[in-house]
Amino acid sequence: MVLFACLATEVSAFSERHLKRLEKTGDCKRCKLDRVDLSGLFLIAADLRGTSLQRATLKDAYLESVDLSKSNLSGSNLTGSYLKDANFTAAKLRDADLTKTNLTGAKLDDADLAGASLKNANLTRTSLVNANLVNTSLSGTLLVHSDLTGSIIDHSKLWTQDCASQFCQQESSRNVICKERILSVLFSAKLILWAPS
Repeated sequence: MVLFACLATEVSAFSERHLKRLEKTGDCKRCKLDRVDLSGLFLIAADLRGTSLQRATLKDAYLESVDLSKSNLSGSNLTGSYLKDANFTAAKLRDADLTKTNLTGAKLDDADLAGASLKNANLTRTSLVNANLVNTSLSGTLLVHSDLTGSIIDHSKLWTQDCASQFCQQESSRNVICKERILSVLFSAKLILWAPS
């Protein structure tokens, strides 16, 4: 099933033939769709493996169970997109904006997310095994039952003071004593734990 809410064709960094194939079939394996505006795109279980979507706009797209493994989405804007159960294995997402995305159950194993923004994203049950998260913003991100085994998280923003304060205020309303700081961030083999003091 495919529905296009908006397709801007003013930028010439993509293949018209590939765009037409995507419009017609909903699949576009190894296509060149750099800088194309696919805001509001609706795809379910589409095959976009190996597709180049560098600096593309996919704001508010619905891409449930879409296979984007080995695709290049570096610098792309996926703000507010629904990416439940999507496959981003070995995808390049450097400097991508994934703010407020729903990545529940998504697979990002071996993905390169260096410099990406995952602010306020939902990564519940998301697999990030061996992912590159260097300089990635994870503030406000929900990481419940997520697997970060072997991930590189150097210099990432895990939680801002404002988020910590907000979390602690919410916990305080349930009669849990909380100071406005995070005691520790513990990475285990399967899950990330946030521990307020």
